[in-house]
Amino acid sequence: MARLIRPEILWIAGSLLWGAICALMSAIGLWIVYQAARGQLHLTRPKAIVILIVLGFAGVILSACFYFVGKRNLELEAREWESEARLRGILEAAPDAMILANRWGQVVVANAQTERMFGYERSELIGMGIEQLMPERFRERHVAQRGRYYAHPHHRTMGMGLDLSGLRKDGTEFPVEVSLSPLERPEGMLVIASIRDITEQLRAMEEIAQRTAELRKSQEVSELKDHFLSSLSHEMKTPLSLIFGYAELLEEKYPQEELLDGILDGSRRLNEHITNMLDYSALVSGTLSLYKTEVNLAEVIESVHASFEEGLCSKRIRFSSEVDPETPAIQADARRIGQVIGELLENAVKFTPECGALGVRVQPEPGMVVIEVWDTGPGIPESEQRRIWEAFTQLDVGNAFRKGGLGLGLTLVKSLSELHGGRVGLASKVGEGSRFCVRLPIEPGTSSEPRIR
Repeated sequence: MARLIRPEILWIAGSLLWGAICALMSAIGLWIVYQAARGQLHLTRPKAIVILIVLGFAGVILSACFYFVGKRNLELEAREWESEARLRGILEAAPDAMILANRWGQVVVANAQTERMFGYERSELIGMGIEQLMPERFRERHVAQRGRYYAHPHHRTMGMGLDLSGLRKDGTEFPVEVSLSPLERPEGMLVIASIRDITEQLRAMEEIAQRTAELRKSQEVSELKDHFLSSLSHEMKTPLSLIFGYAELLEEKYPQEELLDGILDGSRRLNEHITNMLDYSALVSGTLSLYKTEVNLAEVIESVHASFEEGLCSKRIRFSSEVDPETPAIQADARRIGQVIGELLENAVKFTPECGALGVRVQPEPGMVVIEVWDTGPGIPESEQRRIWEAFTQLDVGNAFRKGGLGLGLTLVKSLSELHGGRVGLASKVGEGSRFCVRLPIEPGTSSEPRIR
Protein backbone atom coordinates (compact mmCIF):
# COMPACT_ATOMS: atom_id res chain seq x y z
CA MET A 1 0.00 0.00 0.00
CA ALA A 2 2.86 2.41 0.90
CA ARG A 3 4.43 1.81 -2.51
CA LEU A 4 1.28 3.02 -4.24
CA ILE A 5 0.64 6.27 -2.27
CA ARG A 6 4.17 7.54 -1.40
CA PRO A 7 4.75 9.56 -4.66
CA GLU A 8 1.42 11.35 -4.26
CA ILE A 9 2.15 12.20 -0.65
CA LEU A 10 5.53 13.70 -1.68
CA TRP A 11 3.81 15.62 -4.49
CA ILE A 12 1.25 17.14 -2.15
CA ALA A 13 3.85 17.99 0.51
CA GLY A 14 6.12 19.61 -2.10
CA SER A 15 3.29 21.70 -3.54
CA LEU A 16 2.32 22.91 -0.07
CA LEU A 17 5.96 23.80 0.76
CA TRP A 18 6.43 25.63 -2.55
CA GLY A 19 3.15 27.48 -2.04
CA ALA A 20 4.28 28.56 1.43
CA ILE A 21 7.58 29.87 0.05
CA CYS A 22 5.83 31.75 -2.75
CA ALA A 23 3.30 33.20 -0.30
CA LEU A 24 6.19 34.34 1.87
CA MET A 25 7.84 35.98 -1.16
CA SER A 26 4.64 37.86 -1.98
CA ALA A 27 4.20 38.90 1.64
CA ILE A 28 7.77 40.28 1.81
CA GLY A 29 7.26 42.19 -1.44
CA LEU A 30 3.98 43.67 -0.26
CA TRP A 31 5.51 44.62 3.08
CA ILE A 32 8.35 46.48 1.34
CA VAL A 33 5.85 48.36 -0.86
CA TYR A 34 3.79 49.22 2.23
CA GLN A 35 6.81 50.59 4.11
CA ALA A 36 7.88 52.60 1.06
CA ALA A 37 4.39 54.07 0.80
CA ARG A 38 4.67 55.23 4.42
CA GLY A 39 8.05 56.82 3.61
CA GLN A 40 9.95 54.52 5.92
CA LEU A 41 11.85 52.84 3.08
CA HIS A 42 13.32 54.08 -0.17
CA LEU A 43 12.90 51.74 -3.16
CA THR A 44 16.04 51.58 -5.24
CA ARG A 45 14.80 48.71 -7.44
CA PRO A 46 11.02 48.88 -7.66
CA LYS A 47 10.87 46.51 -10.66
CA ALA A 48 12.51 43.72 -8.65
CA ILE A 49 9.96 44.18 -5.88
CA VAL A 50 7.10 43.97 -8.40
CA ILE A 51 8.61 40.85 -9.98
CA LEU A 52 8.98 39.31 -6.50
CA ILE A 53 5.30 39.93 -5.73
CA VAL A 54 4.09 38.65 -9.12
CA LEU A 55 6.25 35.50 -8.91
CA GLY A 56 5.01 34.91 -5.39
CA PHE A 57 1.36 35.07 -6.43
CA ALA A 58 2.06 32.89 -9.50
CA GLY A 59 3.85 30.34 -7.32
CA VAL A 60 0.93 30.20 -4.92
CA ILE A 61 -1.50 29.61 -7.78
CA LEU A 62 0.71 26.90 -9.30
CA SER A 63 1.27 25.20 -5.95
CA ALA A 64 -2.53 25.12 -5.42
CA CYS A 65 -2.95 23.49 -8.83
CA PHE A 66 -0.24 20.93 -8.03
CA TYR A 67 -1.87 20.24 -4.67
CA PHE A 68 -5.30 19.46 -6.16
CA VAL A 69 -3.77 17.32 -8.93
CA GLY A 70 -1.79 15.32 -6.39
CA LYS A 71 -4.81 14.93 -4.12
CA ARG A 72 -6.94 13.65 -7.03
CA ASN A 73 -4.27 11.13 -8.00
CA LEU A 74 -4.01 10.03 -4.41
CA GLU A 75 -7.77 9.43 -4.23
CA LEU A 76 -7.71 7.51 -7.51
CA GLU A 77 -4.85 5.33 -6.27
CA ALA A 78 -6.69 4.72 -3.00
CA ARG A 79 -9.87 3.68 -4.83
CA GLU A 80 -7.84 1.41 -7.10
CA TRP A 81 -6.17 -0.18 -4.11
CA GLU A 82 -9.53 -0.62 -2.38
CA SER A 83 -10.92 -2.23 -5.53
CA GLU A 84 -7.96 -4.58 -5.74
CA ALA A 85 -8.30 -5.48 -2.06
CA ARG A 86 -12.00 -6.21 -2.60
CA LEU A 87 -11.16 -8.38 -5.63
CA ARG A 88 -8.60 -10.32 -3.61
CA GLY A 89 -11.16 -10.81 -0.84
CA ILE A 90 -13.68 -12.20 -3.32
CA LEU A 91 -11.08 -14.53 -4.80
CA GLU A 92 -10.11 -15.81 -1.35
CA ALA A 93 -13.74 -16.48 -0.42
CA ALA A 94 -14.45 -18.44 -3.63
CA PRO A 95 -14.90 -22.23 -3.21
CA ASP A 96 -13.01 -22.90 -6.46
CA ALA A 97 -9.38 -22.30 -7.31
CA MET A 98 -9.15 -18.74 -8.70
CA ILE A 99 -6.20 -17.55 -10.80
CA LEU A 100 -5.53 -14.20 -12.50
CA ALA A 101 -3.17 -14.60 -15.45
CA ASN A 102 -1.71 -12.06 -17.87
CA ARG A 103 -1.49 -12.34 -21.67
CA TRP A 104 1.81 -14.19 -21.38
CA GLY A 105 0.13 -16.90 -19.33
CA GLN A 106 1.82 -15.97 -16.06
CA VAL A 107 -0.01 -16.23 -12.75
CA VAL A 108 -0.50 -12.77 -11.23
CA VAL A 109 -2.88 -13.65 -8.38
CA ALA A 110 -3.87 -17.02 -6.88
CA ASN A 111 -6.16 -17.75 -3.94
CA ALA A 112 -5.72 -20.20 -1.07
CA GLN A 113 -7.92 -22.83 -2.75
CA THR A 114 -5.43 -22.89 -5.66
CA GLU A 115 -2.64 -23.74 -3.21
CA ARG A 116 -4.68 -26.59 -1.73
CA MET A 117 -5.82 -27.93 -5.10
CA PHE A 118 -2.44 -27.93 -6.86
CA GLY A 119 -0.09 -28.35 -3.87
CA TYR A 120 2.04 -25.23 -4.55
CA GLU A 121 2.85 -22.40 -2.16
CA ARG A 122 1.53 -18.95 -3.09
CA SER A 123 5.08 -17.69 -3.70
CA GLU A 124 5.65 -20.55 -6.15
CA LEU A 125 2.45 -19.84 -8.07
CA ILE A 126 3.05 -16.11 -8.64
CA GLY A 127 4.88 -15.71 -11.94
CA MET A 128 4.46 -19.39 -12.87
CA GLY A 129 3.27 -20.20 -16.38
CA ILE A 130 -0.33 -21.36 -16.35
CA GLU A 131 0.63 -24.32 -18.57
CA GLN A 132 2.62 -25.82 -15.70
CA LEU A 133 -0.68 -26.56 -13.95
CA MET A 134 -1.82 -28.93 -16.69
CA PRO A 135 -0.44 -32.21 -18.11
CA GLU A 136 2.27 -31.83 -20.74
CA ARG A 137 0.09 -33.26 -23.52
CA PHE A 138 -2.23 -30.23 -23.24
CA ARG A 139 0.37 -27.46 -23.03
CA GLU A 140 1.19 -26.78 -26.67
CA ARG A 141 -2.49 -26.71 -27.61
CA HIS A 142 -3.27 -24.43 -24.67
CA VAL A 143 -0.69 -21.83 -25.75
CA ALA A 144 -2.48 -21.49 -29.10
CA GLN A 145 -5.89 -21.38 -27.40
CA ARG A 146 -4.63 -18.68 -25.02
CA GLY A 147 -3.55 -16.51 -27.96
CA ARG A 148 -6.95 -16.87 -29.62
CA TYR A 149 -8.74 -16.06 -26.36
CA TYR A 150 -6.79 -12.81 -25.86
CA ALA A 151 -7.56 -11.85 -29.45
CA HIS A 152 -11.29 -12.32 -28.79
CA PRO A 153 -11.87 -12.26 -25.00
CA HIS A 154 -15.28 -13.46 -23.77
CA HIS A 155 -16.88 -15.14 -20.77
CA ARG A 156 -16.76 -18.93 -20.95
CA THR A 157 -18.79 -20.89 -18.40
CA MET A 158 -17.96 -24.22 -16.81
CA GLY A 159 -19.23 -27.46 -18.26
CA MET A 160 -18.51 -26.65 -21.90
CA GLY A 161 -17.93 -30.32 -22.69
CA LEU A 162 -14.14 -29.93 -22.69
CA ASP A 163 -12.02 -32.80 -21.44
CA LEU A 164 -9.61 -30.94 -19.14
CA SER A 165 -7.16 -32.12 -16.51
CA GLY A 166 -5.10 -30.41 -13.84
CA LEU A 167 -1.58 -31.39 -12.72
CA ARG A 168 -0.58 -31.22 -9.07
CA LYS A 169 2.92 -30.51 -7.83
CA ASP A 170 3.39 -34.20 -7.00
CA GLY A 171 2.60 -35.14 -10.63
CA THR A 172 -0.89 -36.54 -10.09
CA GLU A 173 -3.62 -35.62 -12.57
CA PHE A 174 -7.25 -34.86 -11.79
CA PRO A 175 -10.26 -33.84 -13.93
CA VAL A 176 -11.27 -30.18 -13.84
CA GLU A 177 -13.81 -27.75 -15.22
CA VAL A 178 -12.63 -24.22 -16.01
CA SER A 179 -14.50 -20.97 -16.59
CA LEU A 180 -12.78 -17.87 -18.03
CA SER A 181 -13.61 -14.18 -17.73
CA PRO A 182 -11.65 -11.17 -19.06
CA LEU A 183 -10.73 -8.42 -16.56
CA GLU A 184 -9.53 -4.98 -17.67
CA ARG A 185 -6.75 -3.57 -15.44
CA PRO A 186 -4.53 -0.48 -15.69
CA GLU A 187 -1.57 -2.74 -16.45
CA GLY A 188 -3.51 -4.50 -19.22
CA MET A 189 -6.12 -7.19 -19.60
CA LEU A 190 -6.00 -10.16 -17.24
CA VAL A 191 -7.98 -13.38 -17.37
CA ILE A 192 -9.79 -14.77 -14.32
CA ALA A 193 -9.70 -18.58 -14.44
CA SER A 194 -12.05 -20.40 -12.06
CA ILE A 195 -10.95 -24.04 -11.69
CA ARG A 196 -13.12 -26.75 -10.13
CA ASP A 197 -12.00 -30.27 -9.22
CA ILE A 198 -14.76 -32.58 -10.54
CA THR A 199 -13.29 -35.88 -9.34
CA GLU A 200 -16.18 -36.51 -6.92
CA GLN A 201 -18.72 -35.30 -9.48
CA LEU A 202 -17.48 -37.78 -12.09
CA ARG A 203 -17.39 -40.55 -9.51
CA ALA A 204 -21.00 -39.77 -8.56
CA MET A 205 -22.04 -39.74 -12.22
CA GLU A 206 -20.37 -43.11 -12.77
CA GLU A 207 -22.16 -44.51 -9.74
CA ILE A 208 -25.49 -43.12 -10.99
CA ALA A 209 -24.86 -44.66 -14.42
CA GLN A 210 -24.01 -48.00 -12.79
CA ARG A 211 -27.10 -47.87 -10.56
CA THR A 212 -29.25 -46.95 -13.55
CA ALA A 213 -27.90 -49.89 -15.51
CA GLU A 214 -28.55 -52.19 -12.55
CA LEU A 215 -32.08 -50.82 -12.17
CA ARG A 216 -32.76 -51.27 -15.88
CA LYS A 217 -31.49 -54.83 -15.67
CA SER A 218 -33.62 -55.44 -12.58
CA GLN A 219 -36.68 -54.08 -14.39
CA GLU A 220 -35.98 -56.31 -17.36
CA VAL A 221 -35.66 -59.33 -15.06
CA SER A 222 -38.87 -58.34 -13.28
CA GLU A 223 -40.73 -57.99 -16.59
CA LEU A 224 -39.38 -61.36 -17.71
CA LYS A 225 -40.51 -62.90 -14.43
CA ASP A 226 -43.97 -61.38 -14.79
CA HIS A 227 -44.25 -62.65 -18.36
CA PHE A 228 -43.12 -66.10 -17.22
CA LEU A 229 -45.69 -66.18 -14.41
CA SER A 230 -48.46 -65.10 -16.75
CA SER A 231 -47.55 -67.69 -19.39
CA LEU A 232 -47.10 -70.45 -16.81
CA SER A 233 -50.41 -69.65 -15.12
CA HIS A 234 -52.31 -69.69 -18.41
CA GLU A 235 -50.71 -72.99 -19.42
CA MET A 236 -51.53 -74.61 -16.05
CA LYS A 237 -55.13 -73.41 -16.00
CA THR A 238 -56.42 -75.73 -18.74
CA PRO A 239 -54.97 -79.06 -17.49
CA LEU A 240 -55.96 -78.15 -13.92
CA SER A 241 -59.54 -77.59 -15.01
CA LEU A 242 -59.55 -81.06 -16.58
CA ILE A 243 -58.15 -82.62 -13.40
CA PHE A 244 -60.70 -80.80 -11.27
CA GLY A 245 -63.57 -81.78 -13.59
CA TYR A 246 -62.61 -85.46 -13.68
CA ALA A 247 -62.18 -85.47 -9.88
CA GLU A 248 -65.71 -84.14 -9.43
CA LEU A 249 -67.07 -86.84 -11.77
CA LEU A 250 -65.23 -89.53 -9.79
CA GLU A 251 -66.56 -88.10 -6.52
CA GLU A 252 -70.11 -88.43 -7.84
CA LYS A 253 -69.43 -92.05 -8.82
CA TYR A 254 -67.50 -92.95 -5.68
CA PRO A 255 -68.85 -90.65 -2.94
CA GLN A 256 -67.22 -92.65 -0.11
CA GLU A 257 -63.70 -92.46 -1.52
CA GLU A 258 -61.70 -90.18 0.83
CA LEU A 259 -58.73 -89.92 -1.54
CA LEU A 260 -60.89 -87.97 -3.96
CA ASP A 261 -61.47 -85.33 -1.26
CA GLY A 262 -57.70 -84.77 -1.15
CA ILE A 263 -57.51 -84.43 -4.93
CA LEU A 264 -60.39 -81.95 -4.99
CA ASP A 265 -58.96 -79.93 -2.07
CA GLY A 266 -55.52 -79.80 -3.70
CA SER A 267 -57.05 -78.84 -7.05
CA ARG A 268 -59.04 -76.02 -5.46
CA ARG A 269 -55.98 -74.70 -3.67
CA LEU A 270 -53.85 -74.87 -6.81
CA ASN A 271 -56.62 -73.16 -8.77
CA GLU A 272 -56.62 -70.31 -6.24
CA HIS A 273 -52.84 -69.92 -6.57
CA ILE A 274 -53.04 -69.82 -10.36
CA THR A 275 -55.92 -67.33 -10.24
CA ASN A 276 -53.89 -65.08 -7.92
CA MET A 277 -50.88 -65.25 -10.25
CA LEU A 278 -53.06 -64.34 -13.23
CA ASP A 279 -54.57 -61.41 -11.30
CA TYR A 280 -51.11 -60.27 -10.21
CA SER A 281 -49.86 -60.48 -13.81
CA ALA A 282 -52.86 -58.45 -15.03
CA LEU A 283 -52.25 -55.80 -12.36
CA VAL A 284 -48.57 -55.55 -13.29
CA SER A 285 -49.37 -55.14 -16.97
CA GLY A 286 -52.28 -52.78 -16.28
CA THR A 287 -54.79 -55.00 -18.10
CA LEU A 288 -57.02 -55.89 -15.15
CA SER A 289 -60.46 -54.34 -15.66
CA LEU A 290 -63.15 -53.51 -13.11
CA TYR A 291 -66.85 -54.08 -13.73
CA LYS A 292 -68.50 -51.69 -11.31
CA THR A 293 -72.04 -52.02 -10.06
CA GLU A 294 -73.86 -51.05 -6.90
CA VAL A 295 -72.40 -53.27 -4.16
CA ASN A 296 -74.00 -54.04 -0.80
CA LEU A 297 -71.08 -54.83 1.50
CA ALA A 298 -73.22 -56.76 4.03
CA GLU A 299 -74.17 -59.25 1.30
CA VAL A 300 -70.56 -59.56 0.11
CA ILE A 301 -69.34 -60.25 3.66
CA GLU A 302 -72.04 -62.86 4.22
CA SER A 303 -71.08 -64.63 0.99
CA VAL A 304 -67.36 -64.58 1.81
CA HIS A 305 -67.97 -65.75 5.39
CA ALA A 306 -69.86 -68.78 4.12
CA SER A 307 -66.77 -69.97 2.26
CA PHE A 308 -64.72 -69.86 5.49
CA GLU A 309 -67.34 -71.47 7.73
CA GLU A 310 -65.63 -74.88 7.76
CA GLY A 311 -62.18 -73.44 8.58
CA LEU A 312 -63.58 -71.33 11.41
CA CYS A 313 -65.40 -74.29 12.92
CA SER A 314 -62.41 -76.62 12.71
CA LYS A 315 -60.30 -74.14 14.77
CA ARG A 316 -63.24 -73.14 16.99
CA ILE A 317 -62.69 -69.48 16.12
CA ARG A 318 -65.38 -67.00 17.09
CA PHE A 319 -66.47 -64.84 14.16
CA SER A 320 -68.33 -61.56 14.34
CA SER A 321 -69.65 -59.29 11.61
CA GLU A 322 -70.70 -55.69 12.30
CA VAL A 323 -72.09 -53.59 9.47
CA ASP A 324 -73.29 -50.11 10.40
CA PRO A 325 -76.87 -49.81 9.11
CA GLU A 326 -76.03 -46.31 7.85
CA THR A 327 -73.42 -47.74 5.47
CA PRO A 328 -74.46 -46.96 1.88
CA ALA A 329 -73.90 -49.17 -1.13
CA ILE A 330 -70.73 -48.39 -3.09
CA GLN A 331 -69.92 -48.36 -6.79
CA ALA A 332 -67.37 -51.13 -7.17
CA ASP A 333 -66.56 -54.50 -8.72
CA ALA A 334 -68.38 -56.92 -6.41
CA ARG A 335 -66.12 -59.86 -7.30
CA ARG A 336 -62.94 -57.91 -6.59
CA ILE A 337 -64.25 -56.45 -3.33
CA GLY A 338 -65.16 -60.00 -2.29
CA GLN A 339 -61.63 -61.04 -3.22
CA VAL A 340 -60.17 -58.27 -1.02
CA ILE A 341 -62.28 -59.27 2.00
CA GLY A 342 -61.65 -62.96 1.33
CA GLU A 343 -57.86 -62.55 1.25
CA LEU A 344 -57.94 -60.63 4.55
CA LEU A 345 -60.19 -63.26 6.17
CA GLU A 346 -58.00 -66.08 4.87
CA ASN A 347 -54.97 -64.45 6.49
CA ALA A 348 -56.91 -63.91 9.72
CA VAL A 349 -57.99 -67.57 9.87
CA LYS A 350 -54.45 -68.70 9.09
CA PHE A 351 -52.83 -66.63 11.84
CA THR A 352 -55.50 -66.84 14.54
CA PRO A 353 -54.88 -69.69 17.03
CA GLU A 354 -57.55 -72.18 18.08
CA CYS A 355 -60.36 -70.73 20.17
CA GLY A 356 -59.36 -67.25 19.07
CA ALA A 357 -61.56 -64.60 17.55
CA LEU A 358 -61.74 -62.53 14.38
CA GLY A 359 -64.28 -60.36 12.69
CA VAL A 360 -65.26 -57.80 10.08
CA ARG A 361 -66.50 -54.30 10.85
CA VAL A 362 -67.93 -51.89 8.26
CA GLN A 363 -68.79 -48.25 8.91
CA PRO A 364 -69.19 -45.11 6.81
CA GLU A 365 -66.95 -42.03 6.76
CA PRO A 366 -67.43 -38.81 4.79
CA GLY A 367 -67.33 -39.94 1.15
CA MET A 368 -65.80 -43.30 2.13
CA VAL A 369 -66.63 -46.72 3.52
CA VAL A 370 -64.22 -48.35 5.99
CA ILE A 371 -63.82 -52.14 6.08
CA GLU A 372 -61.87 -53.52 9.05
CA VAL A 373 -60.78 -57.14 9.43
CA TRP A 374 -59.31 -57.91 12.85
CA ASP A 375 -57.94 -61.01 14.55
CA THR A 376 -56.41 -62.13 17.85
CA GLY A 377 -53.36 -63.71 16.23
CA PRO A 378 -49.69 -63.23 17.18
CA GLY A 379 -49.46 -59.79 15.53
CA ILE A 380 -46.92 -58.47 13.05
CA PRO A 381 -43.60 -56.89 14.15
CA GLU A 382 -43.37 -53.20 13.24
CA SER A 383 -40.18 -53.85 11.26
CA GLU A 384 -42.10 -56.24 8.94
CA GLN A 385 -45.29 -54.23 8.49
CA ARG A 386 -44.14 -52.40 5.37
CA ARG A 387 -42.76 -55.55 3.75
CA ILE A 388 -45.99 -57.57 3.96
CA TRP A 389 -47.48 -55.67 0.99
CA GLU A 390 -44.66 -56.77 -1.32
CA ALA A 391 -45.30 -59.59 -3.80
CA PHE A 392 -44.20 -63.13 -2.87
CA THR A 393 -43.53 -62.13 0.75
CA GLN A 394 -44.42 -64.45 3.61
CA LEU A 395 -43.73 -63.89 7.30
CA ASP A 396 -42.65 -66.78 9.47
CA VAL A 397 -45.12 -66.07 12.27
CA GLY A 398 -46.33 -69.00 14.33
CA ASN A 399 -47.09 -71.97 12.08
CA ALA A 400 -48.57 -69.90 9.25
CA PHE A 401 -45.46 -70.14 7.11
CA ARG A 402 -45.67 -73.90 7.06
CA LYS A 403 -49.22 -73.76 5.72
CA GLY A 404 -48.01 -72.58 2.34
CA GLY A 405 -49.17 -69.81 0.04
CA LEU A 406 -47.54 -67.67 -2.63
CA GLY A 407 -47.34 -64.43 -0.66
CA LEU A 408 -49.58 -62.58 -3.12
CA GLY A 409 -52.70 -62.15 -0.97
CA LEU A 410 -51.92 -58.81 0.66
CA THR A 411 -50.32 -57.53 -2.55
CA LEU A 412 -53.62 -58.12 -4.32
CA VAL A 413 -55.56 -56.52 -1.43
CA LYS A 414 -53.50 -53.33 -1.68
CA SER A 415 -53.51 -53.19 -5.48
CA LEU A 416 -57.23 -53.92 -5.91
CA SER A 417 -58.09 -51.33 -3.24
CA GLU A 418 -55.99 -48.70 -4.99
CA LEU A 419 -57.51 -49.67 -8.35
CA HIS A 420 -60.89 -48.75 -6.82
CA GLY A 421 -59.46 -45.38 -5.74
CA GLY A 422 -59.06 -46.51 -2.13
CA ARG A 423 -56.20 -47.24 0.24
CA VAL A 424 -55.18 -49.78 2.86
CA GLY A 425 -53.71 -49.60 6.35
CA LEU A 426 -52.52 -51.84 9.16
CA ALA A 427 -52.42 -51.56 12.94
CA SER A 428 -50.70 -54.44 14.71
CA LYS A 429 -48.71 -55.17 17.85
CA VAL A 430 -46.90 -58.38 18.66
CA GLY A 431 -49.07 -60.47 20.95
CA GLU A 432 -52.16 -58.31 20.44
CA GLY A 433 -53.37 -59.32 16.98
CA SER A 434 -53.76 -57.30 13.80
CA ARG A 435 -56.32 -54.92 12.32
CA PHE A 436 -56.37 -54.40 8.54
CA CYS A 437 -58.29 -51.40 7.26
CA VAL A 438 -59.54 -50.81 3.71
CA ARG A 439 -61.02 -47.40 2.80
CA LEU A 440 -63.07 -47.30 -0.41
CA PRO A 441 -64.82 -44.33 -2.01
CA ILE A 442 -68.62 -44.48 -2.09
CA GLU A 443 -68.83 -42.92 -5.54
CA PRO A 444 -66.43 -43.94 -8.32
CA GLY A 445 -63.63 -41.43 -8.73
CA THR A 446 -60.32 -41.30 -10.51
CA SER A 447 -58.74 -44.70 -9.98
CA SER A 448 -55.16 -44.65 -8.86
CA GLU A 449 -52.74 -46.93 -10.64
CA PRO A 450 -52.04 -50.08 -8.63
CA ARG A 451 -48.57 -49.98 -7.08
CA ILE A 452 -47.54 -53.53 -6.46
CA ARG A 453 -43.79 -53.25 -6.53
